[in-house]
Amino acid sequence: MIEMNAVAAGTELDAARDAGREGVSAGWCAWSAGDASLTFSLVVRPDVNMHAFHGLPFVAAMGMMDALVGTASTPGLGLAGKVGIQWPSDIVCGAPAFETSLARVAVNGGAGAAGMFGAVTVDIERSALSELGVGVADEALVEALAAAMLARVDAWAVVANTPQGAAGPLAPVLG
Repeated sequence: MIEMNAVAAGTELDAARDAGREGVSAGWCAWSAGDASLTFSLVVRPDVNMHAFHGLPFVAAMGMMDALVGTASTPGLGLAGKVGIQWPSDIVCGAPAFETSLARVAVNGGAGAAGMFGAVTVDIERSALSELGVGVADEALVEALAAAMLARVDAWAVVANTPQGAAGPLAPVLG
């Protein structure tokens, strides 16, 4: 479950880092809507080895793709073939060349009262949303994206702690 918290533009990451240090549960989300962009920071707490933590940006981007394109169990926004990942974690659009930035995904890690956490920050370009014809209300879009990212991070953490996950931090995602 995502706990949505509207904050002033430009304070999303600080709010998420502070909340993460204070021990909030995974799924706590600070978000703001500006004229040019829609930004949110999501607290995640993947139970992975510290050496695997550097795979988190790509895993978060995969979660974004789940929400944008859809999965076998959820339809997503139906943007298959219109969006992609520019390694390691940016979401791009503008098929077939994928030259337009849709969203930048970044991760800041930290430790606090409840242990390690990540603050996954996403900055979405409004112009790209418009180009793609995405007409979802801001808060609903952020909640859907955050929920898909959290689900992907949780699934990654489960597999990363199995013997096949020992093949490397991204093996559970790519395998």
